[in-house]
Amino acid sequence: YCAPAAWDGAFFAGVFRRVVRLRVADGHAAWESQLGDADSDWLSSYSSPAVGNGYLAMGGVPGKGASLAVTTLADGKKAWNHPADGGLLGSPTIAGDRILFCSRKSIFYCNRLKDGEPIWKVELGGKGDAAKWSATTPAVKLNGDGTGIVVAGSGDGEMSGIDLADGRVLWTHVSDATVFKVSPYRRDGRPLLSSPR
Repeated sequence: YCAPAAWDGAFFAGVFRRVVRLRVADGHAAWESQLGDADSDWLSSYSSPAVGNGYLAMGGVPGKGASLAVTTLADGKKAWNHPADGGLLGSPTIAGDRILFCSRKSIFYCNRLKDGEPIWKVELGGKGDAAKWSATTPAVKLNGDGTGIVVAGSGDGEMSGIDLADGRVLWTHVSDATVFKVSPYRRDGRPLLSSPR
């Protein structure tokens, strides 16, 4: 379910249970790291690795333990973990010194990249089960001064523009109903399973 990432002469591939750093020239594994609990994975990960600013972040859907793991790019050692409400169906996004991720319960987090210190969080979409099961990866428009806007979606078909500084929801767009029932956990015709770019 996930795609590899390329960064600074290396590929980063794998799933939440195990990720590897591969040299582009010959595929040599510089390091391999277990992120999630090997005994408790369900589908291990839908999330793709996010890399930048000296770190790799990967999400998953574990049976227990953390749902987001952040490691150092140089050696794959864990820097910190986050429970993320029991799972990430989308991928995290690294924006400067911040990491952004949306849990499958449509709680959107902005944390400090180096140590996981919370900056802000906001609940997206409506309340109750209809808003759950977000599977989007946040997109960021980062300005040179560190300000910006983040676009992320909830499980009930809402896409929101969020102020990167404080988590204020600036606008919300609600998708039209679809004729296809593409989401196994949604029956209201407003699935949002793709991500903004």
